[in-house]
Amino acid sequence: MKNKTIWWVLAIILISIVGFSISKQTLSGPEVKVGFILPLTGDAAVYGESAKKAADLAVSDLEKKNGVKIIPIYEDSQLSPALSASAAHKLVDVDGVKAIVTFSSGETLSVCPITEAKGIPLFSSGSSPLISKCGQNTFRNYPSDIYQGKVLAQKAQALGYKKAFIAYIDNDYGKGLEQEFIKNYTGQVVAEAHQAGERDFRTIVAKIKQEKPDTIILISQLAEGSQFLSQLAAQNVFLPILGSEALKEDALITKIPKTIAQYLSVTSVSEYSGNEALAFKSEYEEKYHEKYAAFANFVYDNVGVLGSALQNCSALQKQNDAGCVSGFVRDTQMTGATGNISFDEHGDIKEKPYTLFVISGDTFVAKGE
Repeated sequence: MKNKTIWWVLAIILISIVGFSISKQTLSGPEVKVGFILPLTGDAAVYGESAKKAADLAVSDLEKKNGVKIIPIYEDSQLSPALSASAAHKLVDVDGVKAIVTFSSGETLSVCPITEAKGIPLFSSGSSPLISKCGQNTFRNYPSDIYQGKVLAQKAQALGYKKAFIAYIDNDYGKGLEQEFIKNYTGQVVAEAHQAGERDFRTIVAKIKQEKPDTIILISQLAEGSQFLSQLAAQNVFLPILGSEALKEDALITKIPKTIAQYLSVTSVSEYSGNEALAFKSEYEEKYHEKYAAFANFVYDNVGVLGSALQNCSALQKQNDAGCVSGFVRDTQMTGATGNISFDEHGDIKEKPYTLFVISGDTFVAKGE
């Protein structure tokens, strides 16, 4: 009788342990390593730091709301394609990540051959048209510059500008957008490239003076763009300027003279103002006590799309199956902080509308507001 009682006690303890283990596993959900390749240092760090904060927020939200546990592993690209490729090899071959999130076009284009070869899903907010050719496991939730180039050209023509001077940054982003603008613009074009990290734009400004364009098309990033605009003002070159979306960053306003700010308009994807956008903005500002930088909301949504696919694959016990994840991502139909999200046959976000933004006080607002 005594032995029988002991066996019953042991059985109850064993059942309790197993039950607790199952309960704990169910609550925590699948654990999946995901790599993030972002410009955490260097001239583009203002974007990368905010993108990392948005990613951390998304990871936390997924675990609280859906039980999906992502283990993020961050790598610093400094916006360099070479560093991005090296980081991707490390994340895939050493860390064993099951997906990678990148930020810019250059990062994405250097990483996608590596992830496609391994069948690993890659998520990007880069805008280069070339990303459409990366492969079936690459997804980007920011529209291709095929659309922005067309909008820039249409705006320039609608405003009556017959000669445009394009000052573009010499990387995948800048070259892709410059080419799309030229394809869609019927006026005369003069183009001049500048390098990432460029600080002296006197030669380009001198050429603008010589060419006498009706408008300047500025395709650049925060550090280079702010220097270029400041040097235009210093040399009293005041012309209408149409800028690319990377310049739609409040930090730019503090770096340029007010005399040139009034000449700048920037094209960007129209801002979604639904509940999902308001919730992200509120949560981000409450946690970090600052506004999020350009594109951080797109990084947040990329993690959300991945998390939804992981949750669906987990129900099939396939959360570590890259094919399952890519399959569910391709079928995505959701609304995030950036609005409606669904992908076409190339893994590109379906076309979104664009708006022209101007500086008002210490922020950018849609023109006409």
